[in-house]
Amino acid sequence: MTMLLTRGLTLAEMKVTDTGYTESKMGGQIYLERLITIDTGRRIFAFKSNGASIGMPLPVQMNWKMNELCTVWVNGERYFQYKGHSLKEGFEEKTVLTLSGDATEARIEAVQDGEQAKVKLLFTMRQGDDKVILTVRVEPHQPLQVTRIGLECFPSTDEPKNKLTRAVATTKRTEVLRPGEKAFTFKLEPEERWFFLHDAVFDLDTPSVDSRKGGGGCALFYNQEEVKSAEVAMANYHCDAYFNYGPEVREMHLLVYDFSFERTNQNAIAYLKSLDLQGVSTSTPQVRFRSSP
Repeated sequence: MTMLLTRGLTLAEMKVTDTGYTESKMGGQIYLERLITIDTGRRIFAFKSNGASIGMPLPVQMNWKMNELCTVWVNGERYFQYKGHSLKEGFEEKTVLTLSGDATEARIEAVQDGEQAKVKLLFTMRQGDDKVILTVRVEPHQPLQVTRIGLECFPSTDEPKNKLTRAVATTKRTEVLRPGEKAFTFKLEPEERWFFLHDAVFDLDTPSVDSRKGGGGCALFYNQEEVKSAEVAMANYHCDAYFNYGPEVREMHLLVYDFSFERTNQNAIAYLKSLDLQGVSTSTPQVRFRSSP
């Protein structure tokens, strides 16, 4: 059993590290950044914050965006947006992060308050698991009209730009965007509860440029009963997923997967289909977290 004490929190089995805000120098300026790393024993996830946005640089810097994993719009007001590095001088922690856990789970809570609402992102990881359970909670300050969640992705690799062949697959179909073709929007049908973003050419370990190799794609499950619409904006460089919710929905549920350096495209699709058949749940874990005194 691995026991790790970090910033006053004892976690058994799960390996968790939290750097707090650390300084880095670029161009004569000092910037602040915080990194929280969670090793479930199966996958290592890292979450990076500049005091505003939350990115996921691990398992790999491709796939889900390393500086801005998830953004939320409430009545048009945007939360958790990345606007570049945060200077130490005049630093403001717009997003408050809390780390908690017990012997088998670890959770990061990110909270940002605005004019329209207080928005919470809950990232939960379980021992031995290969996914991030993402819960979005909205506490409106104004009458809630619409909530929109967006996630940006660079499937497998971002080079060479002129040869990227972006693709999206579900349990029913696969659509491919070839180099030079016009971007399109892939609208998910009600029975398509997951999608897999990948590059149809640069699969796992396929050479791309120099010494870089394709890392493999990533996927997401969502709750079809919650959304009004779900779609993926397919473009030659990055692909963006969007989920729209009506005013009656205050809590949203997603499962985030990253198969980099673990599964080929074919194997990942087969795995996702098996999870779908098993009825994998997007629900927020009910475990209560206890911090050490």
